[in-house]
Amino acid sequence: MGLSSSSSSSKKSNLEMEKEGKEEMEGRERYEMGSRSPELPEECISKILSFTTAADACRSCSFNLERRSGKRCYMLGARELNITWGDNPSYWSWNTIPDSRFAEVAELQYVWWFDIIGRIETSILSPATNYAAYLVYKTTTNSYGFDSIPVKVWVRPVDELGHNESTNEIEANADGVFLMQRQQGRGLRGGGRQRLPRQREDGWMEAEMGEFYNDGQGNSGNYIEMRCREVLRNDRKSGLILLGIELRPKARQSYTQNLPFLRLFEGRTVKTMFK
Repeated sequence: MGLSSSSSSSKKSNLEMEKEGKEEMEGRERYEMGSRSPELPEECISKILSFTTAADACRSCSFNLERRSGKRCYMLGARELNITWGDNPSYWSWNTIPDSRFAEVAELQYVWWFDIIGRIETSILSPATNYAAYLVYKTTTNSYGFDSIPVKVWVRPVDELGHNESTNEIEANADGVFLMQRQQGRGLRGGGRQRLPRQREDGWMEAEMGEFYNDGQGNSGNYIEMRCREVLRNDRKSGLILLGIELRPKARQSYTQNLPFLRLFEGRTVKTMFK
Protein backbone atom coordinates (compact mmCIF):
# COMPACT_ATOMS: atom_id res chain seq x y z
CA MET A 1 0.00 0.00 0.00
CA GLY A 2 2.79 2.34 0.92
CA LEU A 3 4.64 1.72 -2.33
CA SER A 4 1.45 2.15 -4.33
CA SER A 5 0.62 5.42 -2.61
CA SER A 6 4.14 6.73 -3.07
CA SER A 7 4.15 5.72 -6.72
CA SER A 8 0.77 7.42 -7.30
CA SER A 9 1.98 10.58 -5.57
CA SER A 10 5.14 10.62 -7.67
CA LYS A 11 3.12 10.08 -10.85
CA LYS A 12 0.76 12.94 -9.98
CA SER A 13 3.71 15.22 -9.31
CA ASN A 14 5.23 14.41 -12.68
CA LEU A 15 1.94 15.11 -14.43
CA GLU A 16 1.66 18.48 -12.72
CA MET A 17 5.23 19.36 -13.67
CA GLU A 18 4.56 18.34 -17.27
CA LYS A 19 1.42 20.50 -17.35
CA GLU A 20 3.24 23.50 -15.88
CA GLY A 21 6.06 23.09 -18.40
CA LYS A 22 3.59 22.95 -21.27
CA GLU A 23 1.82 26.09 -20.06
CA GLU A 24 5.12 27.91 -19.76
CA MET A 25 6.11 26.96 -23.32
CA GLU A 26 2.72 28.08 -24.64
CA GLY A 27 3.09 31.36 -22.78
CA ARG A 28 6.50 31.97 -24.30
CA GLU A 29 5.19 31.18 -27.76
CA ARG A 30 2.30 33.63 -27.36
CA TYR A 31 4.74 36.31 -26.23
CA GLU A 32 7.08 35.71 -29.18
CA MET A 33 4.14 35.94 -31.55
CA GLY A 34 3.40 39.39 -30.17
CA SER A 35 0.04 38.57 -28.60
CA ARG A 36 1.24 39.51 -25.13
CA SER A 37 2.14 43.11 -24.55
CA PRO A 38 1.89 44.36 -20.95
CA GLU A 39 1.94 47.99 -22.05
CA LEU A 40 -1.31 47.72 -24.07
CA PRO A 41 -4.61 48.64 -22.44
CA GLU A 42 -7.49 46.18 -22.96
CA GLU A 43 -9.34 48.40 -25.41
CA CYS A 44 -6.31 48.38 -27.71
CA ILE A 45 -6.06 44.59 -27.58
CA SER A 46 -9.64 44.36 -28.83
CA LYS A 47 -8.74 46.45 -31.87
CA ILE A 48 -5.82 44.29 -32.95
CA LEU A 49 -8.01 41.66 -34.58
CA SER A 50 -10.07 44.22 -36.48
CA PHE A 51 -6.95 45.93 -37.80
CA THR A 52 -5.23 42.72 -38.86
CA THR A 53 -8.03 40.85 -40.60
CA ALA A 54 -8.07 40.27 -44.35
CA ALA A 55 -8.76 43.95 -44.87
CA ASP A 56 -5.80 44.67 -42.54
CA ALA A 57 -7.01 48.20 -41.99
CA CYS A 58 -9.71 50.69 -41.25
CA ARG A 59 -10.65 53.21 -43.89
CA SER A 60 -7.72 55.57 -43.41
CA CYS A 61 -5.34 54.30 -40.71
CA SER A 62 -3.98 50.95 -39.56
CA PHE A 63 -2.42 49.57 -36.39
CA ASN A 64 -0.34 46.50 -35.60
CA LEU A 65 2.30 45.23 -33.17
CA GLU A 66 5.93 44.76 -34.11
CA ARG A 67 6.67 41.04 -33.91
CA ARG A 68 10.14 41.47 -32.36
CA SER A 69 9.26 43.86 -29.53
CA GLY A 70 5.46 43.86 -29.26
CA LYS A 71 5.52 47.68 -29.62
CA ARG A 72 2.93 49.63 -31.57
CA CYS A 73 3.19 50.54 -35.24
CA TYR A 74 0.79 52.91 -37.00
CA MET A 75 0.20 53.93 -40.57
CA LEU A 76 -1.72 57.04 -41.51
CA GLY A 77 -3.37 56.52 -44.88
CA ALA A 78 -3.28 59.22 -47.52
CA ARG A 79 -6.75 60.46 -46.45
CA GLU A 80 -5.33 61.26 -42.99
CA LEU A 81 -2.66 63.54 -44.46
CA ASN A 82 -2.71 67.18 -45.43
CA ILE A 83 -1.72 67.20 -49.11
CA THR A 84 -1.35 70.55 -50.81
CA TRP A 85 -3.80 70.63 -53.76
CA GLY A 86 -5.02 67.20 -52.62
CA ASP A 87 -8.67 68.20 -53.11
CA ASN A 88 -8.09 69.37 -56.69
CA PRO A 89 -8.48 66.49 -59.19
CA SER A 90 -6.33 68.34 -61.71
CA TYR A 91 -3.35 67.77 -59.42
CA TRP A 92 -4.19 64.72 -57.27
CA SER A 93 -6.72 61.94 -57.92
CA TRP A 94 -8.13 59.49 -55.36
CA ASN A 95 -8.18 55.91 -56.57
CA THR A 96 -8.70 52.34 -55.37
CA ILE A 97 -5.97 49.81 -56.19
CA PRO A 98 -5.82 46.07 -55.34
CA ASP A 99 -2.60 46.07 -53.27
CA SER A 100 -3.53 48.95 -50.97
CA ARG A 101 -4.51 48.29 -47.36
CA PHE A 102 -6.71 51.38 -47.49
CA ALA A 103 -9.89 52.18 -49.39
CA GLU A 104 -8.17 54.98 -51.30
CA VAL A 105 -4.72 56.10 -52.35
CA ALA A 106 -3.68 59.50 -53.68
CA GLU A 107 -2.14 59.61 -57.16
CA LEU A 108 -0.16 62.65 -58.20
CA GLN A 109 -1.11 63.96 -61.65
CA TYR A 110 1.32 66.87 -61.58
CA VAL A 111 2.35 69.69 -59.26
CA TRP A 112 5.11 72.18 -58.86
CA TRP A 113 4.41 72.69 -55.14
CA PHE A 114 4.87 69.27 -53.45
CA ASP A 115 3.97 69.34 -49.75
CA ILE A 116 2.63 66.48 -47.57
CA ILE A 117 2.05 66.73 -43.81
CA GLY A 118 1.02 64.09 -41.30
CA ARG A 119 0.43 64.66 -37.60
CA ILE A 120 -0.42 62.15 -34.88
CA GLU A 121 -0.97 62.32 -31.14
CA THR A 122 2.05 60.70 -29.48
CA SER A 123 0.05 59.25 -26.59
CA ILE A 124 -1.04 56.34 -28.78
CA LEU A 125 2.57 55.26 -29.42
CA SER A 126 4.60 52.97 -27.16
CA PRO A 127 6.53 54.76 -24.40
CA ALA A 128 10.32 54.65 -23.99
CA THR A 129 10.59 53.89 -27.69
CA ASN A 130 12.56 55.35 -30.58
CA TYR A 131 10.37 55.71 -33.70
CA ALA A 132 11.07 56.40 -37.34
CA ALA A 133 8.55 57.76 -39.84
CA TYR A 134 8.43 56.53 -43.45
CA LEU A 135 6.70 57.87 -46.52
CA VAL A 136 5.17 54.82 -48.27
CA TYR A 137 4.48 55.17 -51.99
CA LYS A 138 4.95 53.87 -55.52
CA THR A 139 6.09 55.52 -58.71
CA THR A 140 4.29 55.04 -62.02
CA THR A 141 5.65 54.44 -65.51
CA ASN A 142 5.35 58.16 -66.25
CA SER A 143 7.00 59.40 -63.04
CA TYR A 144 9.31 62.37 -63.38
CA GLY A 145 10.72 65.20 -61.33
CA PHE A 146 11.82 63.10 -58.33
CA ASP A 147 15.10 61.58 -59.54
CA SER A 148 16.98 64.86 -59.94
CA ILE A 149 15.29 66.75 -57.10
CA PRO A 150 15.51 65.59 -53.48
CA VAL A 151 12.45 66.41 -51.40
CA LYS A 152 13.11 67.73 -47.89
CA VAL A 153 11.84 65.54 -45.04
CA TRP A 154 11.66 66.05 -41.29
CA VAL A 155 9.82 65.15 -38.09
CA ARG A 156 9.25 67.50 -35.18
CA PRO A 157 7.06 67.91 -32.07
CA VAL A 158 4.22 70.42 -32.41
CA ASP A 159 1.19 71.48 -30.41
CA GLU A 160 -2.38 70.60 -31.45
CA LEU A 161 -2.49 73.52 -33.88
CA GLY A 162 0.82 72.54 -35.47
CA HIS A 163 2.75 75.45 -34.01
CA ASN A 164 6.51 75.24 -33.45
CA GLU A 165 9.64 76.84 -34.83
CA SER A 166 9.77 78.34 -38.31
CA THR A 167 9.22 75.90 -41.18
CA ASN A 168 11.74 77.79 -43.31
CA GLU A 169 14.43 77.40 -40.66
CA ILE A 170 13.82 73.65 -40.36
CA GLU A 171 13.61 73.15 -44.12
CA ALA A 172 16.97 74.83 -44.69
CA ASN A 173 18.75 72.13 -42.67
CA ALA A 174 16.46 69.16 -43.27
CA ASP A 175 17.57 65.91 -44.89
CA GLY A 176 16.68 65.25 -48.52
CA VAL A 177 15.27 62.10 -50.14
CA PHE A 178 15.29 61.14 -53.81
CA LEU A 179 11.90 59.46 -54.23
CA MET A 180 13.15 57.73 -57.36
CA GLN A 181 16.18 55.43 -57.25
CA ARG A 182 18.47 57.57 -59.36
CA GLN A 183 20.21 60.48 -57.72
CA GLN A 184 21.39 62.42 -60.74
CA GLY A 185 20.98 66.15 -60.55
CA ARG A 186 21.60 69.21 -58.51
CA GLY A 187 21.54 67.86 -54.97
CA LEU A 188 20.45 69.75 -51.86
CA ARG A 189 20.50 73.38 -51.01
CA GLY A 190 21.61 74.17 -47.47
CA GLY A 191 22.36 71.51 -44.86
CA GLY A 192 21.11 67.99 -44.36
CA ARG A 193 21.95 64.53 -45.65
CA GLN A 194 20.74 62.85 -48.82
CA ARG A 195 18.88 59.55 -48.68
CA LEU A 196 17.55 57.01 -51.14
CA PRO A 197 14.31 55.01 -50.83
CA ARG A 198 14.15 51.25 -50.42
CA GLN A 199 11.85 48.53 -51.73
CA ARG A 200 9.51 46.96 -49.15
CA GLU A 201 8.48 43.33 -49.04
CA ASP A 202 4.87 44.30 -49.81
CA GLY A 203 5.89 45.84 -53.14
CA TRP A 204 5.72 49.49 -52.06
CA MET A 205 8.64 51.91 -51.70
CA GLU A 206 9.49 53.71 -48.49
CA ALA A 207 11.62 56.75 -47.71
CA GLU A 208 12.67 57.49 -44.15
CA MET A 209 11.55 60.94 -43.05
CA GLY A 210 13.27 61.09 -39.65
CA GLU A 211 13.05 59.70 -36.15
CA PHE A 212 12.11 60.74 -32.62
CA TYR A 213 12.11 59.32 -29.10
CA ASN A 214 9.08 59.00 -26.78
CA ASP A 215 10.20 58.98 -23.15
CA GLY A 216 6.70 58.41 -21.74
CA GLN A 217 7.18 60.71 -18.74
CA GLY A 218 4.95 63.72 -19.15
CA ASN A 219 1.91 65.47 -20.57
CA SER A 220 -0.01 63.53 -23.23
CA GLY A 221 -0.94 66.56 -25.34
CA ASN A 222 2.01 66.40 -27.73
CA TYR A 223 1.84 65.70 -31.44
CA ILE A 224 4.52 64.69 -33.91
CA GLU A 225 4.53 66.29 -37.33
CA MET A 226 6.02 64.47 -40.33
CA ARG A 227 6.57 66.49 -43.46
CA CYS A 228 7.76 65.89 -47.03
CA ARG A 229 8.20 69.06 -49.07
CA GLU A 230 9.74 70.42 -52.26
CA VAL A 231 8.72 73.98 -53.15
CA LEU A 232 12.02 75.77 -53.67
CA ARG A 233 12.50 74.87 -57.33
CA ASN A 234 10.05 75.48 -60.12
CA ASP A 235 10.16 71.88 -61.34
CA ARG A 236 7.11 69.90 -62.39
CA LYS A 237 6.60 66.57 -60.60
CA SER A 238 4.28 63.70 -61.53
CA GLY A 239 3.59 59.98 -61.28
CA LEU A 240 3.59 59.14 -57.56
CA ILE A 241 1.01 56.97 -55.75
CA LEU A 242 0.83 57.77 -52.05
CA LEU A 243 -0.23 55.05 -49.60
CA GLY A 244 0.54 56.97 -46.39
CA ILE A 245 3.07 57.56 -43.62
CA GLU A 246 4.11 54.70 -41.36
CA LEU A 247 5.55 54.98 -37.85
CA ARG A 248 7.38 52.00 -36.38
CA PRO A 249 10.08 51.38 -33.74
CA LYS A 250 13.69 51.77 -34.79
CA ALA A 251 16.92 50.96 -32.96
CA ARG A 252 18.42 54.17 -31.62
CA GLN A 253 21.63 55.53 -33.10
CA SER A 254 24.14 57.62 -31.20
CA TYR A 255 23.02 60.87 -32.84
CA THR A 256 19.45 60.45 -31.55
CA GLN A 257 20.47 61.85 -28.17
CA ASN A 258 19.75 65.30 -29.61
CA LEU A 259 16.36 64.37 -31.09
CA PRO A 260 13.20 65.89 -29.58
CA PHE A 261 12.05 63.97 -26.50
CA LEU A 262 8.28 63.67 -26.69
CA ARG A 263 6.11 62.79 -23.73
CA LEU A 264 3.00 60.66 -23.60
CA PHE A 265 0.49 58.79 -21.45
CA GLU A 266 -1.28 55.52 -22.13
CA GLY A 267 -4.90 54.82 -23.02
CA ARG A 268 -5.82 57.74 -25.31
CA THR A 269 -7.99 57.33 -28.40
CA VAL A 270 -6.22 57.49 -31.77
CA LYS A 271 -6.28 61.10 -32.90
CA THR A 272 -4.76 62.64 -36.01
CA MET A 273 -4.91 66.20 -37.20
CA PHE A 274 -6.62 65.96 -40.57
CA LYS A 275 -9.74 63.81 -40.13
